[in-house]
Parts: sequence; structure tokens; C-alpha cells
Amino acid sequence: MSVYTTVTLEQVQQLARHYQLNVTGLTPIQAGIENTNYFVQLDNQQQLVLTIFEEMSLIGINELIPLLEYLKQQGLPVAAPLGDQSGQVIHFMHTKPAQLAPRLMGQPPMQPTVLQVSEMASTLAQLHITLRTYPLHRDNNHGQVWWQHSRDELMPVLSQPDQALLLQIFAQFAQVQQQYPERPSGLIHGDLFRDNTLFDGNVLTGLLDFSELAYDELLLDIAICLNDFCSQWPDVALDNEKAQAFINAYHQVRPLTMGEQQALPTYLAMAACRFWLSRLQVQQRNQQEARTGEHILQKDPAEMRTMLADRLHSPFFIHCAE
Repeated sequence: MSVYTTVTLEQVQQLARHYQLNVTGLTPIQAGIENTNYFVQLDNQQQLVLTIFEEMSLIGINELIPLLEYLKQQGLPVAAPLGDQSGQVIHFMHTKPAQLAPRLMGQPPMQPTVLQVSEMASTLAQLHITLRTYPLHRDNNHGQVWWQHSRDELMPVLSQPDQALLLQIFAQFAQVQQQYPERPSGLIHGDLFRDNTLFDGNVLTGLLDFSELAYDELLLDIAICLNDFCSQWPDVALDNEKAQAFINAYHQVRPLTMGEQQALPTYLAMAACRFWLSRLQVQQRNQQEARTGEHILQKDPAEMRTMLADRLHSPFFIHCAE
């Protein structure tokens, strides 16, 4: 959610007229790396979020609109985009699709408590259950085919230790997939980091940025979320107490299969690898396109490389109470 497309207050005021809203202020949001986002201040003290989609297709965006409305109706803390006076949700700014949505209140938990970790895990399990019957199949653009392609593309520019680390995790991942086949799939969020959530105290008030939503293994979603919520930041080592609390809370809502329980340590490593690869690619792209500035957020690939090594060398083994 960096700012790649710059808009003026006047341009947003013009957009807001379609909604019969009066905009008084505009603040860029520096978080995430996918889309452009602004906080939009209204004259009635309410706030909205303007999202300009940098890469997602119109088809993909239009798939998410009813899904977010469905999740909201099911009681999950999401912000469904607003329709204007004619019911139109998507408008265009600088030829790119744009939407307005309510701003959910709360803050990302930079040092999550055990209670926040448990709340996140139980909500993730509820999200997986709620999406189980939702009639949408959406391929994962950053799934296993992409992992392999990115690995092959980046290999020539990586050091020998980095190459060896990649080969190790891919070999171990392939072995675990064969050994533990009982791993259910469904629609997953795909990007549930702390900065894509909002909390008010220990209450989860917002799940943000569903642009990575896709059909994939539920265990991958668990691993991505657990890695970020249960690390000992700024160190990437896992906090075992938080990790076990995460698993316990998730398991109470959607019991993990034995295959998922056995495969989780390797999936934690592969989830770190997936974001190491994507951050390396973003780093390359920003350098090639000279994308710089105070509103461009670039996450450090080395952080995920270190996490990958930690998850491989200090695997976390879980216990699920029956």
C-alpha cells in the first residue's frame, strides 16, 4: 500500500461527488507494497480509504467486491467498498481502477500479545470456514508455480549460500508434500501480516488487503500468518508460546488434520521463502524502474531470508489438544 500513483485533493473531491460526499483532506498511506492508498477525510469527521489498484485486473477486482460484502454480512471485520449514487463501485484515476471504502479503526499490533495472537488465529480459522462454500475459484498468482519460476529466475544472481538454502527448502517441501497428503485447500487470504490487520486492544477490528486472495492450501495461510504474528520482533526467531497459542486457537475452530500438523514446520519455512522471493523481485523492480521516495515502502528481503534459515534449523513442532 505504498503510493505509486499521486493524486491531488481536487481529483479526489471530484471522485467523491459521485458519492455525494465532501472531502476535506487527503493523507498518503505508507504500508504494503501492492497498491496506492490514501486516507480520505470527510467534512463530517468520518474517514475513508481510497485504493488505486496498480496491477490487479478489473476481473480480479470485481471478484473481490461481492466477496468482501459477503464476509461483512457473515460478521468478519472487513471493509466492503462503497457504491456511488448509481451503485457503481469502481471508478478510474489516472486510467487505474479505484475504490472508496470505510476506514476501519484500530492499529496494527507491532508486538502482538498472546491474546491478540489467539484472536487472530481463531478469526483466520473462521475466515477459512466461511469461505469454504463461497462460489469462487481464483488461482494463486504467487503460488507454487510462481515460487519455482521465481527461484529459477533469481538463482543466477544469488550467492552460493543463498542458492543452497533455496535448494534445501524446495527439496524438503517436495518431500513433505508427498509424505503428508492430507492438507485441505480452499480460499485463503494469502497476505495476513500484522500490517494487514487492525486491533483495538485485544479485539481484532480489521482484516485488510484481500488482493492476494486465492485458492490454495489452508496450511499456507496459517504459516504466513503465524510467522509474522509469532516472531520475536525485531528478531525473526519464533516465540514458541505465541506459536502454540496460535495453533491452539485455530485448532479449536477448525481442527487441523494430522497431515497439516506434521507438515507445518516445513510450511513455516516455505512461507518465509515465498516472501523472500517476492521481496527480492520487488527490490529488483524498484531498482530497474527507479521507484523511490518517502511514500514507497520496500520491505527487506534479508529479513525473510533469515526467517527461512531459522525455520529450517530450529523447526517448531506443535501439539494439538484433542
